[in-house]
Order: sequence, then structure tokens, then C-alpha cells
Amino acid sequence: MSSIGTIVGFAGSPLSGLGYIFVESEEGIQPLMCDNPTTVRALDECFGNVIQGMRINNDAIKGKRIEFETNRIGVLEWFVPIEEESR
Repeated sequence: MSSIGTIVGFAGSPLSGLGYIFVESEEGIQPLMCDNPTTVRALDECFGNVIQGMRINNDAIKGKRIEFETNRIGVLEWFVPIEEESR
């Protein structure tokens, strides 16, 4: 079952391969464990300007809404951006 939330930030280590995407949803702020390189490339593809050398530009993703799903132990399985409607 998928959830919807707003990205608060990302933290990870390119050397370990582990990362956390922090998402605020109905349950509060959730740290979702993820595969660092794959998630960072996906975030950059969706939102642009995320990868800056070996660092992450959190300003490029902060406040972005996503639909996501985790597995039974809380690891991020997938996410897709939610396009905000024009007003």
C-alpha cells in the first residue's frame, strides 16, 4: 500500500551505499532507508540539481511531494513525484 508525503531531506554515504530519505506524512517524519546511489539518481532525474559532486543538494528536494511505498521492514521500494496542480 502506498503513502503520500513531503520530502524533508536526505542523508547518506556514497561509500556505504546506504541512505535515508526523510518524508513527512500522516505518521509524522519517517526516515526511509534506501539504496543511496539509486535513490539519489532517481531524485536528480525527478527534480534536477540534486547531485553536486559527492554531495546532495537538499534544497532541490525539500518540500517536494511524493507517493512512495516501503517493504515490510521499512526500506523504500519506490517513489514517484506528485505534480502540484497549477492554480
